[in-house]
Amino acid sequence: MILLRRLVSIGTSVGITLPRELLRERGFKRGDTFLLDLVDGAIILRHVPEADIVQAMRAAAADADARRRSA
Repeated sequence: MILLRRLVSIGTSVGITLPRELLRERGFKRGDTFLLDLVDGAIILRHVPEADIVQAMRAAAADADARRRSA
C-alpha cells in the first residue's frame, strides 16, 4: 500500500497522520510505540509491541552506535 501524506501541525509539533482505516486494519491504536529508521532516504516505521520496547530501544541504540563508528 502506498499513501501520499503531508506533514501537518499537531499542537506545537509536526507529524504525519495515518488513516483510521489503516490503523484499524493493522490493529494499531493511539499510544502504540514505533521505531523510526532512516534507510537510503526512506523513513521506515516498525511497530513495537509493549513487551518489546526495552529490547527495541537497546537494539536501536546499538545500531546508531555502529553507524557512528563506521562513518
